[in-house]
Amino acid sequence: MPKPNKGESKQDFLSRCTKDVMAEGKESDQAYAMCNASWDNENNQRSTLTLSAPIELMTNDEGKAKHFLITAYTGQPIDTWMGKIIFDVAGMTSKAKIPILREHERDRVVGFGKTWKDESRFYVGGDFASKTRDAQEVLSLAEDGMPWQASVGIWPKKVKVLSDEKESMVVNGQEIKGPAEVWTESRVGEVSFVSLGADDETAAIVLSDQKVRVSIEKTIPVKKEEKKMEFTLEIIEKEAPQLLEQIRSDAAKLGMEAGTALERERVNGILDAKADPEATTEAIKHGYSAEASYKLFYEAEKKKKVEGLKKMEADAPKPMGQEEPKEKSATPDVDLAIRARDLAEKEKIPIVSALRKLARDNPELAKDALPKVRILNK
Repeated sequence: MPKPNKGESKQDFLSRCTKDVMAEGKESDQAYAMCNASWDNENNQRSTLTLSAPIELMTNDEGKAKHFLITAYTGQPIDTWMGKIIFDVAGMTSKAKIPILREHERDRVVGFGKTWKDESRFYVGGDFASKTRDAQEVLSLAEDGMPWQASVGIWPKKVKVLSDEKESMVVNGQEIKGPAEVWTESRVGEVSFVSLGADDETAAIVLSDQKVRVSIEKTIPVKKEEKKMEFTLEIIEKEAPQLLEQIRSDAAKLGMEAGTALERERVNGILDAKADPEATTEAIKHGYSAEASYKLFYEAEKKKKVEGLKKMEADAPKPMGQEEPKEKSATPDVDLAIRARDLAEKEKIPIVSALRKLARDNPELAKDALPKVRILNK
């Protein structure tokens, strides 16, 4: 639905808006009414509304109609071009005595009436005037079967807007959900006899008088933002000390239970290794985890083996009755033969020449070894 631009006159807005709404498929009169409603809404104004309602004539003993009763409003929501509207009966008021007119013309008086209401309905009742021509004609036509209806004019004073279906309020004993307008305060200003034809279901028909507009007090419920509650230790300690004490007690209990379970699991894991008793005791005593304990057990076992070997060596008996064998030295002939071989390879000479040279250089060695060497070389 188009809305007025800032600084746009009402005439310019109605011209622009009506064309736009008609382009959407609305009839010209309906589009014009909708645009008027949009202007009124943006400017906190409303058109006065008239409700069409059936009339019940009360006759006297002679069968002459002297009184009338009108159910001006039944308390139900009304669907209009502007949306759903409901009048809060508790907020409907009127003058103590109101004029009853013919066809909304002020100089055509039919009678006078008063209003009253219950929890969900608003009523008008009164007497026909005895000296006006219109009163006599209305009565005469009614006796002939003319189906008169009442047209009740309502002026808004305070309007509450329910923007969407999430917003609701109880009106006339029923829950009303948005989108809707609730006329929380309104005034019944005038009632007329009109010849609209008999229809008992027309009590909810709305006729909009576009010529009369009044300023209203409009309220739109502010949507509540979800407020996140901050919980700090200081707030809880101040607002709910007993709750804090309970929380601490429960936390301590849970902590002890969890700690006991973890400690039991750690000790069982260490014992399952079936390691050296001293290392096992040390691991449990110093709070080692099962994984860290395995390294401790390995080092302890390694140390134990080394110490065991040393002890075995220290405790082994010494040999008795014989001496350690001495390393045997090479015999002269073997020594000479080896030295001759090395010299022959070094100087690239025959082995015999090497023997001779060694014999010359070492006569004592040659004396003992040379005979055997000769034998070896035969």
